[in-house]
Amino acid sequence: MLKQLAIVVAAVVIAGLSLALAVIPSAAQKADGADPARLAAAKKLMDVTGAQKQFDTVMPQVLAQLQPFLEKKVPSHKKQVAEVMTLMADKFAAKRNELIDQIAGLYAKSLTAEDLEALTKFFSDGAGKRYIDAIPALVQGSVAMGQQWGRKIGEEIQKEAEAELKKRGVPI
Repeated sequence: MLKQLAIVVAAVVIAGLSLALAVIPSAAQKADGADPARLAAAKKLMDVTGAQKQFDTVMPQVLAQLQPFLEKKVPSHKKQVAEVMTLMADKFAAKRNELIDQIAGLYAKSLTAEDLEALTKFFSDGAGKRYIDAIPALVQGSVAMGQQWGRKIGEEIQKEAEAELKKRGVPI
């Protein structure tokens, strides 16, 4: 059960952040040494693309997945679990800026100020804005498709693996 929960949570987080941050690489570096003007332009781009808001939608999903699991583990303490989930939401929301700063630093190191400004302009209207507006539905659909595909492929792998093991004389 815990492993399944971890997989679901990971899928939600990965799908959400990867689509929200599709216009930029993943956050792996800090903003150390980044040019302040480029850093500001990067943060503006992140704001326009909704990258910052995506964290705000992913965290409630993660907590919503985790709370019933914890309540099932300690059913006589549902009130405390709810209180702790609220505490976790507040605590990890505060950590949001750490990720934003890291990603902005990566943008600033990877792209020129002119590139960042052009991307901000693109994503502010027209096709770029429509793409950004479509991201929530894309995330939701992608997660659902990924889960469905994962179940299907898992069943196929299990079926073929069992058949192969039987051919080799393994009782299964």
